[in-house]
Amino acid sequence: MRERLPSIELLRFILALLVVIYHYFYFGAASGVLSIEPIGVSVLPYFVLAVDTFFIVSGFVILFSAEKRSCSAFVVSRFARLGPALLVCSTITLCAITFSGSFAKGTTFIRWLASITVLPLTFANGLDRSLWSLRYEIIFYAIVAGVVWRGLTYKRIALVAYFLIALNAVYIVRWSIADRMLMQNFGSLFALGIFLYVHRNYRIPLVAWIICALVAFMTCVVEVSRVAGLLHQPMQWTGTAIASVVTIGAFPAFLLMQPKSEILIRLCALAGRASYPLYVLHQTAGYVVITWLLTIFPAHALAIQIVTLLGMIGFATLFSSLIEPQIASVYRMAGFYLEDLFGYWRGNRCAQNR
Repeated sequence: MRERLPSIELLRFILALLVVIYHYFYFGAASGVLSIEPIGVSVLPYFVLAVDTFFIVSGFVILFSAEKRSCSAFVVSRFARLGPALLVCSTITLCAITFSGSFAKGTTFIRWLASITVLPLTFANGLDRSLWSLRYEIIFYAIVAGVVWRGLTYKRIALVAYFLIALNAVYIVRWSIADRMLMQNFGSLFALGIFLYVHRNYRIPLVAWIICALVAFMTCVVEVSRVAGLLHQPMQWTGTAIASVVTIGAFPAFLLMQPKSEILIRLCALAGRASYPLYVLHQTAGYVVITWLLTIFPAHALAIQIVTLLGMIGFATLFSSLIEPQIASVYRMAGFYLEDLFGYWRGNRCAQNR
């Protein structure tokens, strides 16, 4: 059962769009990267939590996609999902950075190499600043791959969720000790997605749901607090609490709202496909474009931000519809070829040891 869920595809696009809006209209200006003033909209600082909702979505969708797949097929599918957009978007970002001279060349090349080879992102910085979240996605993929290898059962998945919640709780209580621990402070978000996947066929105790929701809520509060401190901005506790509840509740709400119209389903699928390339390309390259345009049209900052946003959406839509599927097929072929090659090598080694 790997058919797509249209409403979740739409949610993924909305979340990617919120992240782009957050970076272009608030974070870039507040952090001093862009020489403009942040847009005076009080909800903008909370758009940072869109990434947290992404983690909840992943907890559900990655398990959904792993059903009835072998471990190797799951790994190849994830590599084919991440690789093409990282290859193309990171190369575009490399060109933009080279054009602007934003980073030292050595640092730029190393980060580009880490980005296009995917796995180094678990321990190295990517070229686009938004790629930090892929570290936790890839670690989660590795955990799921391990479960699939052992045998994908609801009990094993639930145990993984309990472990992630416990690790997340330790991080919140002992921030300094848990700073470098697996998943850092996002484990409960993945766990919440896991619970929503598992509950169809495996009973999750009510107390586990409550603990997971509370830890996820505190995770969102910690994230807003961390970013507010980074930007030297005051933290609004009421707004943070409301935003945290919305962050946790968005995915379950969208999960219940599946469209029936064929046109809406196709539009949701189109939007969902564009969400990932939009996310991995937008920040660093977008900042370069906005900065360059501001030197030409300094009095039209808002228009430049909007045009850059629309341009990123347009590129992501065209790329995901026309180019990404072709590159992904090459990645899948390469992945299965390597799998066959490894199987052949392993068979020869076993024969030699007899």
